[in-house]
Amino acid sequence: MQAIDKFVDYVLNLSKKKYAELVLYFVSFIESIFFPIPPDVLLAPVSTSNKVLWKKYAFYTTLFSVLGGMVGYLLGYYFYEEIISWDIFNSEKIDKAKIFFNQNDIAMIFLAGFTPLPYKIFTLTAGFFEINLLIFILTSFVSRGLRFFIVSFIFSRYGILIARNFKKYFEIFGLILIIIFLLYVYL
Repeated sequence: MQAIDKFVDYVLNLSKKKYAELVLYFVSFIESIFFPIPPDVLLAPVSTSNKVLWKKYAFYTTLFSVLGGMVGYLLGYYFYEEIISWDIFNSEKIDKAKIFFNQNDIAMIFLAGFTPLPYKIFTLTAGFFEINLLIFILTSFVSRGLRFFIVSFIFSRYGILIARNFKKYFEIFGLILIIIFLLYVYL
């Protein structure tokens, strides 16, 4: 718990620095490829520290997240053959997963972009399974944009004090969306 408190303090202090905006956009980009910490963690305090610019922060966070997602997509697309040749993968299961992902491409990308699911895994998978690139980009813009505009607006409007409740309810909402999707697919 103490490590989390230190991390929160670090992020809050970082959000007040001149270069915080650049760090936010960099994190947005790399999180879509490999970085484990979502940009929301920095977007929230940055939006709180300069409430007038919340739309700008949300827009560029979305843009850089989608650009990073495109890099992840391309990595999955171009390294498919190398990865699939590993002995740990069952080609029959991969074929089934590819069919499922392609049949539900918009829903899968939207869920990954909007909910707590790791977006980076879905960017690589979308390329791996050759999802239509335009569908990937547009769905990513909508889902990531919704997520980041909601986060930025709420924190610019209500401040950092609501952070714990917002995070809790946002995760619950995301899980509800995932459950609805699974029910839709399997029922």
